[in-house]
Amino acid sequence: METLLNLGLPLQIMLALSLIFAGAVQGSTGFGFGMLGAPLLAMIDPGLVPAPVLMTGLIITLSTSIRERQAIDRRGLTISLAGRLIATGLAVATLSMLDPVAFSYLFAAVILFAVVLSASGIKVAHNAATLIVAGLASG
Repeated sequence: METLLNLGLPLQIMLALSLIFAGAVQGSTGFGFGMLGAPLLAMIDPGLVPAPVLMTGLIITLSTSIRERQAIDRRGLTISLAGRLIATGLAVATLSMLDPVAFSYLFAAVILFAVVLSASGIKVAHNAATLIVAGLASG
């Protein structure tokens, strides 16, 4: 698999671990690992996304969910997960057709687009329709 940054393997591993650590610290503040770590990990080596990023996100999400279980909006979670399950199947089919380098650029662009939307200050109503769209987008 071709990497975008031509670094030696030990340096790539050290850089990847540093990004994961920085993302975990960033995630503890509520901003999220995917916004910083995922695009940079994709540039180091396309093999580092999406599986390692998703597994890291799963661990952080599970630990936060256990800690904050009283605050979970179960109805909203159910609706958004329905959208996510639908989109996940489509995403798997799409990703299997993409070249790893093209995927890394697409993945980085999608994350950066999400950052721009987040920073834009656009307010979205919290209802069933927006939750299903959010679930589809996250899938």
